[in-house]
Amino acid sequence: MTYVADGSMDREGRKFEQQVEDILNNDVQAQIKFLGRTLEENEIARHVGGSNGHSDVNIINTVTDEVSMQISVKRKSKIGKGDGGITYKNFTLGSHITEDENLERVFQECVSWAKEARVRFNSGTPKDTIRKEQAMLSNRVLREMSNETLKDLIESSIVYRDSEVDSRLVFGNEDWSVEESISYSDIPIVRDWDMVTCVELKLGKSNTAQSCKVKFIMKDGRVMDYGLRIRVHTNNGISALVGESGSNKSSYWCMKFQQDTVYSMLNK
Repeated sequence: MTYVADGSMDREGRKFEQQVEDILNNDVQAQIKFLGRTLEENEIARHVGGSNGHSDVNIINTVTDEVSMQISVKRKSKIGKGDGGITYKNFTLGSHITEDENLERVFQECVSWAKEARVRFNSGTPKDTIRKEQAMLSNRVLREMSNETLKDLIESSIVYRDSEVDSRLVFGNEDWSVEESISYSDIPIVRDWDMVTCVELKLGKSNTAQSCKVKFIMKDGRVMDYGLRIRVHTNNGISALVGESGSNKSSYWCMKFQQDTVYSMLNK
């Protein structure tokens, strides 16, 4: 699987989120299509953005400032085989996201390594060497993660995130040739979570793999694949990390939960 790591996808994504805000505030049919209802009196759609947040656009009451719905906007040129999937959640490593002291220690090693990478590159360390080191550290994070920590992270960031507020995923593109939406509670992982007894990473032998699939062991003994992948990387790539990127001045460590394909999620 190929990933774009120069930040361009994030910039285009934010533009599209703002487009969704505008269309929801001005198009009743779009409200029905994507929200399942029309906006009520004093309600507006407001772009909030931010890769660490749970929503990109919120439906807000302008009088009480209460959020009645959270919308995660996903810009997709198509939905079907090879549609590229989506990101559920993006964590910044080093921000204490687990209670696993051993894993948090590895996170801190990653952060320390990143701080030294530009200095080492400027002192003559080849970029390919730094890229391989980064891949090996990413792989180490995956191998150090216990099944219990993995399950806790999935539960808190995907299954039960802001469960008291209605949440939806909205998919589309600039010309609206693609337009789909799904309630968060209908996402297969969320829908079936009470039947899950354990989760495991499907790790191979490579010590430079930066992502792997998650398999789900159900209470009845079945092993399920919901197309969930975990990925550890630097968000804007190695060039930005060492100061060679023309578009990004920095690159930080992050961990993502990603859905491999939107089509499988909508049709499972």
